Amino acid sequence: MGSPLIKRLDALYQRAQMVMKVQADHAPFVSIAPWSFMKNECRVEYFPEGHYQKPERITTTLHDALMIAQYYYECGVYVQFTMSLCIEWLFLYVRDDPRYSPPQQKSWYTKNVEECPEIKTMLESEQRFEIIGTLRRMPQNFLFKGLPDDIKDDYKLMDF
Repeated sequence: MGSPLIKRLDALYQRAQMVMKVQADHAPFVSIAPWSFMKNECRVEYFPEGHYQKPERITTTLHDALMIAQYYYECGVYVQFTMSLCIEWLFLYVRDDPRYSPPQQKSWYTKNVEECPEIKTMLESEQRFEIIGTLRRMPQNFLFKGLPDDIKDDYKLMDF
């Protein structure tokens, strides 16, 4: 049996954990989702009150999205990239995923090459091997931890 002081400290600790969880749920964050590398489109969503408020959305270029990501990262805001909306990444993910049968993969390949000009452009590009290799190494979601120092100045959002 613990002393009343130990019980009180445990209760305070549990309450602090609950408060921190609620604060984390309301913390602002930025989600960046490349839409298409070949079209150079990227979707940026800013959640000012976490998941408790409707996000502010813009569609921009990948370069501008990286500038926005660097700006918010330097402001201390959590920035996450997600590849799950990228047409080219999804194409490769399904094509390589063992959960899909070879006929499903072939159907997916044929359908996407015919319907999505981005896929056809990627597959016909001179840099296709570099693009495909890079996309295959990309995880579905990852935390943005800032740009390297040697290129950071190229992605300044504003100079004051």
